[in-house]
Amino acid sequence: MDEASYCSNICKAKCCHFQGVACPRLDDNNQCSIYAERFAEGQPDLMFVGLVQINSKQVIQFKCSRINQLLAQGVIPKEIVDQCCVANPKLLERDYGNEIKQS
Repeated sequence: MDEASYCSNICKAKCCHFQGVACPRLDDNNQCSIYAERFAEGQPDLMFVGLVQINSKQVIQFKCSRINQLLAQGVIPKEIVDQCCVANPKLLERDYGNEIKQS
């Protein structure tokens, strides 16, 4: 399985969530709608990508960073890192057959 398939189907792009709220750039398939342009050569490592209004008083600013940097900084919760195929490439070797169909 490749990283993109794992992230969208198995992990559900958990690293692209903050306080249980999905990045506004994630589509219904847990894929980044701006991935190609966001990670094109020359793009900054950290970039503002959108806002999500939670209620009348709370807005979450989404800043997108490269997954390797987030892992190196230790800002992703351990339970997400443990399921991350970038941090644990062996996860890509497993057969997820039914898990993908049920997702």
